[in-house]
Amino acid sequence: MPSLSHIGPERPRLCRPSLKRDFLHQNRDHPAVSFIFSHAATLDIDTRGYSLWGSSAGARIAARIGSHGLQRFGGENHPKPSTVVMAYTGHSDHTSTEPATFVVVGEDDGIAPPATMERRVAALRSIGTHVEYRKFPGLTHGFGAGTGTHAAGWIAEATSFWGKNIPYSGSKVGWLLASDSA
Repeated sequence: MPSLSHIGPERPRLCRPSLKRDFLHQNRDHPAVSFIFSHAATLDIDTRGYSLWGSSAGARIAARIGSHGLQRFGGENHPKPSTVVMAYTGHSDHTSTEPATFVVVGEDDGIAPPATMERRVAALRSIGTHVEYRKFPGLTHGFGAGTGTHAAGWIAEATSFWGKNIPYSGSKVGWLLASDSA
């Protein structure tokens, strides 16, 4: 089960614990993005221009939804995200229309080798997708926020990238962080 967090580029904040608890217990098969869309008023967000973020296996989830949409995976018919943020994953699939994508990986990642991510980055760029790619020296798989490493600040960069790819102005927007830990 992916973890659920909410943030907006204009004012970071976490979901209220009761909403997170409702999400986790309401229906274990209910896709997280559909939950956000159906609770947008309660969460006080505008779902237009949302982004999906993930690391490792969570990045595969975010990228696959970005590529194929929620319906392909049993979700409701919501729009694809405006941006996908992928951290250290070996995901390589793509379609002819992809959302803007921000990619980070450690130079010494043996689980999700940079070469795999670089092939995806090249493929996305070849179809005209706006992509930013960061490879951090001396880091392996799972560097998280990168605090105290060459990757420090990547989350702020990714948030800025997302903000530049939101097709709407003045919106309070939400994102989901899909991680491989519950």
